Amino acid sequence: MTNRYRTILWGTLAGASCLAPAWGSQLTHLRTEVRTLRAQVRHLERRLGACVAGRPAASGPATPAPETAPATPPGAQKARPAPGQPLGPPPQTRTSVWRLEWRQLRRQMTKPQVRALLGTPTRAVTLGSQRVWYYSYGRGDNGSVAFGANGRLLAWQAPPFGSWW
Repeated sequence: MTNRYRTILWGTLAGASCLAPAWGSQLTHLRTEVRTLRAQVRHLERRLGACVAGRPAASGPATPAPETAPATPPGAQKARPAPGQPLGPPPQTRTSVWRLEWRQLRRQMTKPQVRALLGTPTRAVTLGSQRVWYYSYGRGDNGSVAFGANGRLLAWQAPPFGSWW
């Protein structure tokens, strides 16, 4: 192996070792998230098994809120619009709420304003004089906001929220 290739190889290995601590923290976060999701799946499987068997489901941790508005109670008559009239607005989902929140971002907003709108970021990183907040909504729906040295919003990349599939 020539000295040039050796130098390139060692440089690549040194660069990768500098990134390893960042990967480790992200890996730890992902492992914790997987454990949490597995516990939720086990809980939901137990509840489903109890419902299928006809027994009342054991009480446990609250399940996440449904993505749409609750259905009409049993026995209640649902009002129908007159023919030709619109059916009304579609039920709001978490995704549509998130889209609306990201659309309200404006340049020069402060960090507290962005946090009030989008919530606590999943991860925050300093790149030069900019502070970048990352938001992860699952299924590849990731977004980021960048603040300048003055703490004001410079730019953002909104998540696609499933628009690719």
